[in-house]
Amino acid sequence: MIAAILDPGGRRAGPEAALRRAGATAVARFGAMWLGWTGGPPLEVDGVTVLVDGPAGERAASLLAGAARGRPPAPEVPTGLAWAAAEDRGAAVRDLTGARPLFVRREGEVTYLASEVRELLALLPGAPGTDDEAAALWLAMEPLGQRTLYAGVAPVPAGHWRAFDAASARRYWQPAPESLSLGREAAAERVWTALREAVGPCVRAAERPAVRLSGGLDSSAVLAAAIAEGVVPAAVSTVFPQYPEADEAELIAAVAGQLGAPSRTFAAGPRDLLADGAAFLARWGVPQEYPGRGLFHPMLEAAAAAHDVVLDGEGGDELFGCEPFLLADLVRHGRLAAARRVAHRLPGAPERLPARAYRVIARRWVAGPLAPARLRPPARVGADLDWFADAMTPRARAAVRARRAQLDWRSRPGPRWLARRIALIVTLPAEAGSADYLRRVTAMAGVSGASPLTDRRLVETVLSLPPEHAFDRRRDKELLRTALAGHVPDVVRLRAEKSHFGDAVLDNLDRAALLERLTPDLAPYLDVARVRRQVQAGPDAHPRGRAGWMFESWRAAMLATFLTR
Repeated sequence: MIAAILDPGGRRAGPEAALRRAGATAVARFGAMWLGWTGGPPLEVDGVTVLVDGPAGERAASLLAGAARGRPPAPEVPTGLAWAAAEDRGAAVRDLTGARPLFVRREGEVTYLASEVRELLALLPGAPGTDDEAAALWLAMEPLGQRTLYAGVAPVPAGHWRAFDAASARRYWQPAPESLSLGREAAAERVWTALREAVGPCVRAAERPAVRLSGGLDSSAVLAAAIAEGVVPAAVSTVFPQYPEADEAELIAAVAGQLGAPSRTFAAGPRDLLADGAAFLARWGVPQEYPGRGLFHPMLEAAAAAHDVVLDGEGGDELFGCEPFLLADLVRHGRLAAARRVAHRLPGAPERLPARAYRVIARRWVAGPLAPARLRPPARVGADLDWFADAMTPRARAAVRARRAQLDWRSRPGPRWLARRIALIVTLPAEAGSADYLRRVTAMAGVSGASPLTDRRLVETVLSLPPEHAFDRRRDKELLRTALAGHVPDVVRLRAEKSHFGDAVLDNLDRAALLERLTPDLAPYLDVARVRRQVQAGPDAHPRGRAGWMFESWRAAMLATFLTR
């Protein structure tokens, strides 16, 4: 961990004790800056003191040093702090994928920074209150961006940097894809090469790597790429023998068997998911976002005993999925025949599209993105994903609507398909703190995680390829499927369905225990009586279906637990 207290006026009493209370094993002062750390010590680079979270070689230090003087970091920069004491300026930087965390709070002239929220709280002279708008966003599953549930405590999002005298962090990298005119086979070869180049460094950097293998395409792609790079990780998997719609044991065996990877499976059993949520809050000081973590914990815990890093396929849906808003670009450029061909290849489309289907397609994926800003309808989500729509207080609901407007990708320049895809792949994960949640989940089991499908070179490669190649009416991610021909068993490569383990989660959520947690503390955000009635009525009666009952019950219970901690 790393931590810091920047105190120009010397007003913070006991900075050294605060840093050690936060977990620092070493502390040093550099002018107005107090630094604490548990790894390697700070380095000096051209008059700049640099503290890197992680391996701290000269290259890492030099990448950070320029940020102290206002130079945007290079994409390879690690997470860390840079301080030019003679100039009284510096900056905090978060690595591109968010592998190492960083949080900040300013109180008057004093700035506090630490790797984790709980460590940051230990630095503060008093406990911050709750950020009510952030609480509303958290309930609605909207990205919090540069805020947390603690008022004034903000993350430095992945791929961002923040000068110590700035009010917020700025992004230092955006994808800059080329526009390559390649046929599908040539494009697929580019994808396979980039996939290997993304996975290879991850498995070679680990001493005992494993891959969290499901029966899905993305994790299978990661395992296949690792083996193509000369490393044979173990496959570790959670299976659901009691839930046939979620169980992928046969698919897992097919992938591991063809690739020659040792495989271990762990059957998900009965689990007190609310107790898992309480343990997560106790460990990290923030509530657990999703209810199913505990079902996979035994697998990760067993993996931790034999492996140092577990790779996953997170980010694959966003990176490799087809982008229907390509239709807007084709129509805008008068390529109506091409738009018609793409519409016929939308995943799930019938062989012959009826006339009414064209009207739906035009309304959903053409009219909105092309409309002038003054005529554009407000950003919204589908009714089945509009969490707590009928139960939020007016103030909470207004905060959610304002946040959706902020995140509306339609206001960004460039091709519509590319703007949307960058939002899904880069912007929204950083705004949502996705890397923080994944890191905490694996750390709860005592192992490190890695998500190679978020590699920037892989992202830029995929975005450089003709987007039409991802379309096929039989299934999504067609370009990735083409790239994996001969590398992954066809039973997985050509499988259109996705497994869902929602029923396993629902069976492990105690309705009575959920109701006990729905306290009046939620009243600033929710109509508590209405939420209680919906929880009591059960999943099949919920206005947003069984998934709505699961997510809303969980989020309400976890936020109430946080508020009453």
